[in-house]
Amino acid sequence: MSKRNKEEDGEIIYNGDVEYAHLGQTLLAHLIDIGLLFIIWIVAYFAVCYPVTINNPGIKSANAYIDEIERSLRLKTNDDLSREEKETIVKDFYFVEFPDEIKDIYIDETIYEGISLTYYYNVRVLGLEFDPYPEYEGTSLYKYVKNEDGSFNFDVIGVRSFPDSELSGRGKRDLEALYDDAIEGCLYMLQSIDQEYAVAYYHVTTSTSYGIAASFSFAYICLFAILPLLLKNKATAGEAMLRLGTCQKTGYAAKWYIVELRALIGFVLPFFGAYLFDSYSIVCLLILPIFLNFLYPLLTGKRQTLLDTLFRLRVVINKESTIYKDELDKELANRNSLAAYKDPDYVTTLASTEAMETKEEDLDN
Repeated sequence: MSKRNKEEDGEIIYNGDVEYAHLGQTLLAHLIDIGLLFIIWIVAYFAVCYPVTINNPGIKSANAYIDEIERSLRLKTNDDLSREEKETIVKDFYFVEFPDEIKDIYIDETIYEGISLTYYYNVRVLGLEFDPYPEYEGTSLYKYVKNEDGSFNFDVIGVRSFPDSELSGRGKRDLEALYDDAIEGCLYMLQSIDQEYAVAYYHVTTSTSYGIAASFSFAYICLFAILPLLLKNKATAGEAMLRLGTCQKTGYAAKWYIVELRALIGFVLPFFGAYLFDSYSIVCLLILPIFLNFLYPLLTGKRQTLLDTLFRLRVVINKESTIYKDELDKELANRNSLAAYKDPDYVTTLASTEAMETKEEDLDN
């Protein structure tokens, strides 16, 4: 701990009666906060949001329609289906169930305009080149059928590059994954083909997203906005467990509004990330600010996390620190402690020493 009672840097006066936590303690406290955030988030979602969602009549109706149409098209798959069955499901979707709709929506209005449905199937499902060069051999799984003159026949479904007997274990897994992805693609296409399905799907996914966001908000606000106001030295839950606290960079007590601003920015950042990267909303809720907040001290070598740095806050060891509200509070506390001493000679000597230190500082200035 610093031996100085105060240190001047321009206009800033520091409190030397604090012991800052080392990086390991800071990161461990942050990891505890992350773990608690996950736990409270999951509990809040399944205790409140999920029951409300599944019991909502509108969502029940939407889920029933989604389940009905997916089952009728056999798109609600499971691991028991063979690869051949999945292949048949995809072919039927393209060539039996919705050939006209796929032509109108996905061929005539895209870069594939004017091509046949089979050609489109070869490109989108089998992964073959849209405009292959003459020496093109296909993929590791499929290849185009060739005419007698060596040209590609785009109006015939591509054939397997190797028979099943020659496929390795990895090749079989890749083939399985190809049709799993194709079925996912069919579900996505179904939203454009069937408007009622699209509305039901949007209703369910939006409600689920709101439930996830609401439970995350509840967990985050409790941990990072409310709890620090109730704990010693504005500590987070993780810091309190390790007997740490938070103060200003100057060593004095952190202002409540600074702690709330830190929580607010930490709350807004993940939703901003989810807005920018909609497909990865859940991931972004975790990455920003949690991951960046954790990564910052590892990259910079500083003792504080990103948000603490932005708001000029430091993590301190409560047991070894005396945190005052401000300089006046520190002077008042020192006067009260001085008056409590019974030895008059000691009090006189201590007072004289402090007066000399003040006079020397004034001369230096």
